[in-house]
Amino acid sequence: MVEENWRLDLKGLVIRRRSPRRTYVLRVRGAEEAQLAALEAVLGAVLPRISNRAGGDRPRVLALAPGDWMLIGADLPDQDRVAAASTALVDLADVTDGRIAFELSGPLAADLLAKGAPVDLHERAFPIGSCAQTRLAQIHVLIDRPADAQGDGFVLYADISYAAHLIAWFDAAAAEYR
Repeated sequence: MVEENWRLDLKGLVIRRRSPRRTYVLRVRGAEEAQLAALEAVLGAVLPRISNRAGGDRPRVLALAPGDWMLIGADLPDQDRVAAASTALVDLADVTDGRIAFELSGPLAADLLAKGAPVDLHERAFPIGSCAQTRLAQIHVLIDRPADAQGDGFVLYADISYAAHLIAWFDAAAAEYR
């Protein structure tokens, strides 16, 4: 079992396992703009219409693909209430127990992630408010660059079953910074 409060604190790089926050996946098929607006009113959140964009705080909304979002950090209305807000096909699934999050901060955070992910994380290519699904250490992850990370931080989401694998990878990849 992976330590709940795991943390790696080095000069220029801090990585910490974040305690679980409510996490949902929202999938909407066949929705018109008015139906999306009705869903936003029920959810209390703006749904970015462009993939790989993120916004909000509670909940944080990450646009994964057209009609697919991940919502993090707030309790949301139940599936029936969300589905009733639109005539489109809507599915809201609570995936909190199946996800893990790591916060990476410091001027070396992007360099560390670049060792294992093929995404350009430089601020001009991946500005605040960006997110991307990619592979890191050979597993599927979602990387977010929230505004509260002050430009040099990221939040990485993955399936909880990969927690030990990611911690081992972070530890090995950060060896040169010790």
